[in-house]
Amino acid sequence: MKTNYFYRHLTYSILLAIGLSLGMPTAAVATPSGEISRAVSAGGASDVKHATPEQFIRAFTAVTARVKEKQVPSYVSAAVAMRPELAPQIVVAAINVARPIKDKVVVDKQIAEPCEWIDPIIRAAIAAAPNEKDAIVRAAIAADPWAKECILAAAGIKETELVMDVGNINSTTFGTINPANIVGGVQSESQP
Repeated sequence: MKTNYFYRHLTYSILLAIGLSLGMPTAAVATPSGEISRAVSAGGASDVKHATPEQFIRAFTAVTARVKEKQVPSYVSAAVAMRPELAPQIVVAAINVARPIKDKVVVDKQIAEPCEWIDPIIRAAIAAAPNEKDAIVRAAIAADPWAKECILAAAGIKETELVMDVGNINSTTFGTINPANIVGGVQSESQP
């Protein structure tokens, strides 16, 4: 039994070494950015930079939905590095994917509290796009208001230091007053 495993492992190692020495691409190591790029391409975009925000977020969500919770921060970091202008949306997508049921998740046979799963996501996003710190924090709080203290602590700021986006009426961070942004549109009695 052990001998069979040894030969199978040896054969795989030899094939991998030959492939690498010949310069052939191998699927031995998949990186978060590579997986996200492939998902974006599969979604119909020519590349990451030309993908619409919706295409990119959909691809990111599809990739992170199948990884372990401990791996989500590395995917957040890669995604934010690829598209820093989408950092708030990436964080919201990551929170929605990684959010445990009833704010508890089993990590290595231990129960994790809210700060334990959301903290690495916030830190990874801010590390990848420090200029988007306030936008990331606002979006994260809007996505999971129950973890507000954890989010602020992960960002290393106090609530009073948070810069609010009050001039943008189309901002959905804390809601919208623009009726056109409401899903389903605006309907009046005169419209069918």
